[in-house]
Amino acid sequence: VGDYDQSIYAFNGADINIIGGFKDRFKDAKIFSLNKNYRSSRSILALANKVILNNERLYPKELIVTRNDEFKAPSLLTFEELFDQYQNIAKMILTSGVSLEEIAVIFRNNSSADGVEVALREQGIASVRKGSGSFFESLEVKAFSSMLALVVNPKDIMAFIHLVQYTKGVGGVLAKEIFDALLKLGHGNLIKGFLDPDKNVNLQNHQKRNYQLGLFADLEELASETRFKFESEFDAHPILRLSKINDLCARNLEKIYLFLKKAMEIKHSLTLVNLICENSFYREICEELATKRATNKAGQVDLLRK
Repeated sequence: VGDYDQSIYAFNGADINIIGGFKDRFKDAKIFSLNKNYRSSRSILALANKVILNNERLYPKELIVTRNDEFKAPSLLTFEELFDQYQNIAKMILTSGVSLEEIAVIFRNNSSADGVEVALREQGIASVRKGSGSFFESLEVKAFSSMLALVVNPKDIMAFIHLVQYTKGVGGVLAKEIFDALLKLGHGNLIKGFLDPDKNVNLQNHQKRNYQLGLFADLEELASETRFKFESEFDAHPILRLSKINDLCARNLEKIYLFLKKAMEIKHSLTLVNLICENSFYREICEELATKRATNKAGQVDLLRK
C-alpha cells in the first residue's frame, strides 16, 4: 500500500522507484487504486487533482468525491514573514463569527503550532493543543517566564518561589521566607532588596514573626553573612544571615543578584531575553530538566533523548 503522489517521506529515504517498479517486479500482481475520498470537500479534491495531474503517471488515478456538502473553497495565502502567517490565522479566527469550538488549526510540525499558539494568545483566543504539549506549559518556558517576571513584576512571589525551589533542600516555605526578607531589606521592593539592601534592617524580628506564625518548627539565631565566599560583592549581602540558607541556595541567590544587576542596565527587551538565556542559573535549570526527561526507570540517562 502506498501513494506515489506523496513526497512527504522522501526526507526519510523513501524511494519512488520501489512503488514505481512494483508492476515490473510482480508482473502477475493486480493493482487496485483507492480513489474514493471520504474526508475532503469537492473543491479541495478538485485542487488536488489539478496538482497531481502534473506528476508523471505511474498508475492511473483520479480522486473521487463522496461528500456533497457545500464548503468554502480553499485559498492560497502568501506572506513575507512567517509570523505574519500566524497572526493572519489568529485574525481570521477572531473575525470569522464561528464558535471557537468549531474551529481547528491543523499543523504539520510543533514549531508551527508554537507560532500559532503565540498568535492566538496575543488576540486573547482560548485554545487547546492536541498531539503535543503546549509551548507555554513546558518547564523551561515557565522558568524563563519566572526570571522575566523578576524584572517586569518584582512583586510576583510565585515566580520567585518557582525559581528558588529548583535549589536542592529549598522548599516553598523557605523560598517565601527569603522573598519576604528581601522585601523587608528593600522596603517593599524586591529588586532593591537584592541590589541595594538596607543593612540596618533587623531580620531577627522577621524570623521571630514567622516562628510565631508557625512557618518554622524551630527558631534559629541569625548566621553571619560572611560564612559564604563569593567573588562578587554578594558575599556581604544581609539576606545570607538567614540561617536556613545552605551553600547551594546562597550561590543561586547570587546568580539571581548578578542577573538583576545586569538587567537593570538593559533598555531593549531582546537584550533582556538573551541575558536570561545566557544566565548560568537558567541554563542549570534547563540542564536539570533535560536530564530528568532523559532518565529512564533504571536511572540511566539516554543522551540521545537529552
